[in-house]
Amino acid sequence: MNEPSSTSLVHDPLFRDYPSPPTRGSVKKVGGNPWNRLSGLMELTLFILLIICVYRLFSPEVERQNGLISDRNQLEIIRDAKQLDLEKLRQEHRLLKTDRQFLDSVARDRLDLQFAGEHVIRLERENRLGNHGPVK
Repeated sequence: MNEPSSTSLVHDPLFRDYPSPPTRGSVKKVGGNPWNRLSGLMELTLFILLIICVYRLFSPEVERQNGLISDRNQLEIIRDAKQLDLEKLRQEHRLLKTDRQFLDSVARDRLDLQFAGEHVIRLERENRLGNHGPVK
C-alpha cells in the first residue's frame, strides 16, 4: 500500500492536496510592506473623509428640520390657547342667548347700559398693579 507522507500533505475529501497548516514556531514575522501600510492608511483617511462629507451634506437639513419642529411646537401652543379662547367665547355666546341675568350683567358692566329709572353705582379701587377697575 502506498501511504501518503504524513509530514507535508493533508488529504482533502474533495481530492485536493494542499500543504499542512504552519505551526506556531515555523512562521517568521516579516516587517510589513510599506505600501501595504500606506494603503491601509489611505483607506482609513478616505473613510474619515467620507464621514465628514456626509455630515456636511446632511447637517443643514437636520438644522432646518429642528427649526421646523420648534416652529411647529410654538404653533401648537398658540393653537391650544386659541382653542381655549374659542371655548370661552362659545360659552359666553350660549349664555348671552339663554341667560337673561348674564345678558343684563354684561350690558351693565361692558356697555354701561341701564334700565329706565335705574341708577347704577360703580365703586372703583386701585388694584395691585396701580390700575383702576370696577370692584367685583
